[in-house]
Amino acid sequence: MRFLPLCFLFLIVGLKGYCDLTPSAALPEPQACYEKLADLVDILQATPFRIDRLQSLKREGRYYVITMSDQYTGENRTPHNEDGELVTYFDTAQAREMYRIVIKDHLLYHADEKTLYDTGNGLDLFVMDGDGNIYASPPQNGFAHSTYLAGAPAAAAGKIKVSKGVLTYVDNNSGHYLPPIEMIYQFLHHLLDLKVDTSKVRIFEKRR
Repeated sequence: MRFLPLCFLFLIVGLKGYCDLTPSAALPEPQACYEKLADLVDILQATPFRIDRLQSLKREGRYYVITMSDQYTGENRTPHNEDGELVTYFDTAQAREMYRIVIKDHLLYHADEKTLYDTGNGLDLFVMDGDGNIYASPPQNGFAHSTYLAGAPAAAAGKIKVSKGVLTYVDNNSGHYLPPIEMIYQFLHHLLDLKVDTSKVRIFEKRR
């Protein structure tokens, strides 16, 4: 059994939810899983642990952001992997617009605001910028977390699972940004502010 940080254990005590450390089918093995998200995130918002970690970062727009790892600088011009593949960068808002997630009626939609976002059986890449704009797509050749913001700082990055517009899973698994788990709480608070249905979300932390 894995052990959670002591501050998390104290926060979880008394909540209606529980921490589930059991591997879930079709999802990566969790290092931390929190249920009853709305209750837990509201408490974490006020904890020194979360605030201290975020305040070590710079703020850009509404949220704290983290810069991309230096090793990926220039990846859109010079191959950074064994396949010799360049990473696609969307340098303009227009170029990334089709990948933007829109919040409507408490659910996640594609940018056309007509089609509910759905990842099927897989996990999609996602990032959020400092203003709260969220971009996502299935993994594909030439795409990385840095693609959507053209390598600019991100307020959250990882993978998500969405079923008919309902977010069911989120993690901080991004090799480009290496975001701390607090940035996922920041992402989820943004969704809660927009009245998104978060009742089914599970958080998986990739620890480094």
